[in-house]
Amino acid sequence: MSAHGELTLSAADELVIENGKTGFLARDDDERVELLSTLAQDAELRESVGRAAYNAASSSFSVSTITKKYLSFIESVHQRSSTGVPQEVF
Repeated sequence: MSAHGELTLSAADELVIENGKTGFLARDDDERVELLSTLAQDAELRESVGRAAYNAASSSFSVSTITKKYLSFIESVHQRSSTGVPQEVF
C-alpha cells in the first residue's frame, strides 16, 4: 500500500478474485470505505459474493484440483525427459 492509501493490486489478485462477483478489488481507501459500506448494508450481496467466492475457491484450489495439477506437471516432466518435447501443463 502506498503512503496515500492506494493499494497496488497484483496480477495474482485479479486471477483469484473476479471483481464484483467473487470479491472486491478496492484500489484506494475511498473505494474500500464505499465497498465496505455497501456490503454492510446489503445482506443479499454479502451472501451471493460469499457463495461465489467459496465455490470458486473450492473448484480452483481444492486438494483434488491441486493434486491433479501436480500430477499433470509430474507427468509432463516425465514426458519431457522421455521425448525432449515440452508439454503444456496449465
